[in-house]
Amino acid sequence: MRARSSIRSVPRTVIGLTGLIAGSLLVHGGCNKREAVAPPNPQPAMAPAAPDEPAAAAENLPIDPVRAADPMPSVESASQAMVEAFAGIRVDRRARIVEFDGIVSIHAHDPLAPHVYLELIACTPDTREHETLVMTQAQAAHIHAALLLIGLEPGNPGWLFFEGDKLKIVDPIGPRVRITLSYTNAAGESVTADPREWIENVATGELLDGGARGPGFWVFAGSVIDDRPEYKGYAAQMSGSLIGLATFASETLAWHRAFSPDADVEEPVWIARAATVPPVGTAVTVRIEPAQR
Repeated sequence: MRARSSIRSVPRTVIGLTGLIAGSLLVHGGCNKREAVAPPNPQPAMAPAAPDEPAAAAENLPIDPVRAADPMPSVESASQAMVEAFAGIRVDRRARIVEFDGIVSIHAHDPLAPHVYLELIACTPDTREHETLVMTQAQAAHIHAALLLIGLEPGNPGWLFFEGDKLKIVDPIGPRVRITLSYTNAAGESVTADPREWIENVATGELLDGGARGPGFWVFAGSVIDDRPEYKGYAAQMSGSLIGLATFASETLAWHRAFSPDADVEEPVWIARAATVPPVGTAVTVRIEPAQR
């Protein structure tokens, strides 16, 4: 398991449409920053600096926060509320919806390999397509910015580290979001599903849920800005962890409970549900909006 370097919060400033993200949020607010760690002797993992509000209060954050003041120019038009704010990313600020396009990136119907273990819901190209439901060409940093445009404030990704031989788990925080996946099936019918309907427990066949902690959900964690010598930029773009399931400590949107993608740490249990996942290559629209209580 790769050690996580220390991170610190960057002020949650609003990112304006002028000068907005040239491939990352490195010089803008609304994200966290991961400090450089000098290889080959990385320091023991450290807890992140305190966020803008105490972590204990994070669960009490409004699910649907609205900015008191919004200095950004409106992107709505009288004739069309949903507009393309970035390449492949559409935003409806009035309805508070973000959409982007992708394709099913796994083959869940191969009889010779019936179990496709999953670690992500959505990833960027050439990263983790083999363990992800949907791959998108949209930039992770631009999706982050689109979520800022609809009034969501990022929290912090989850992460895992060891103290001695004991695994420590820090769950992600941030406003809850609702994610849906839409596509057209072979009969020409429009189908919309919750990602949890495409994921099942390999041992029990049960759909992904929150378990004893109640219904599961995703949060706008906001990834981090990576400032290591070998990579500088928006970490979710490099890792591919756009919408997470397992925890890579860099998710833009994260599953509410942190768990390790390392089979030596936690036994993998979540696989693609062949009965509901469309064929590989199927075009999918991913929609993100604030969750409703």
